[in-house]
Amino acid sequence: MALLLFDIDGTLLYTDGSGRDAASQSFKKYFHIKDAFKNVHLMGRTDQAIWKEVCKMNHIFPEDYEKVKNRLLEDYYAFLKRNLIRRKKGYIYPGIKEILQKVHSHHALGLLTGNFKHGAMIKLAHFDLDKFFPVGGFADDDEDRNNIARIAITRAKQHYALDFQNKDIYIIGDTPFDIKCALSTQTKSVAVATGGYSFEDLKKHKPDYLFHSFKEIDSFLKIIKK
Repeated sequence: MALLLFDIDGTLLYTDGSGRDAASQSFKKYFHIKDAFKNVHLMGRTDQAIWKEVCKMNHIFPEDYEKVKNRLLEDYYAFLKRNLIRRKKGYIYPGIKEILQKVHSHHALGLLTGNFKHGAMIKLAHFDLDKFFPVGGFADDDEDRNNIARIAITRAKQHYALDFQNKDIYIIGDTPFDIKCALSTQTKSVAVATGGYSFEDLKKHKPDYLFHSFKEIDSFLKIIKK
């Protein structure tokens, strides 16, 4: 049995900027900043690191952020749900649903994402994918993605009561940061060019496996049977 750890944005789903705008809406409400996340690089990064950067850029003191953090998050999640419902351009990437349906009864599935956990589950639930992912590592755990990878692996071993070997663990994502996670944990990297990085961009980082998209369902299934 293999352990497959999936990224969300750019790998499983396209949400048409619902998360970015929800964060901006929340920061506008509490700190009166318009479009706080507009020009911030998000791909492959963690929400915790991104939100800290936005605070620094806008001269928000850590103690002021901490005072409203819980309410800020609650509103972020509410805005995220609303944005996902209102916007009709979001979708599951081609091949993903078919792959998850084929592998979930034979292999262990988990998440390795830069999203806060509740935000991750809101996105997945909106597209009816949350049922596939009982465990994972999230931005709540650490702001460093490599540390999140280690946490996700440990949790998956505990959840499935299996001591997965590194050669049977696949970290699946659309950015060089996902490839680096696999290198840092000595596991297998599976990169897909459906997010913000091109096939050639990802190829430079030498992932173990590289796909233009997961329309290549049979090719993907073959790698986890090796």
